Amino acid sequence: MVKDEEGLGRLPGGGADSVTAGTGSLAAAVETASGRQALVVGKPSPYMFECITEHFRVDPARMLMVGDRLETDILFGHRCGMTTVLTLTGVSRLEEAQAYLAAGQHDLVPHYYVESVADLMGALED
Repeated sequence: MVKDEEGLGRLPGGGADSVTAGTGSLAAAVETASGRQALVVGKPSPYMFECITEHFRVDPARMLMVGDRLETDILFGHRCGMTTVLTLTGVSRLEEAQAYLAAGQHDLVPHYYVESVADLMGALED
């Protein structure tokens, strides 16, 4: 069981060249050695979300996935049937979403975006 399939991770406080082996690369080594496949439970896998929605009987169409990463948070929201919001204060940039849209990769394009979560809070109060 692993949280994600990311091949590379960033070292805290490091620069752009400061990388380390991510969960995915470590999981691949264990998979090869054991001959078994890991169960991915973190975003963008819908596994844990399905457990939650089944247990609590909630409708994904009434939920909002807010995140700062297109490849995990926004993809997760689409896979789970939620409306997605990209916050631009984190990892992904609007230009990346526009490139995915132009390439036809709609699961990586948010329904909406906000400059920060603070902007979203005002909209939800209306």
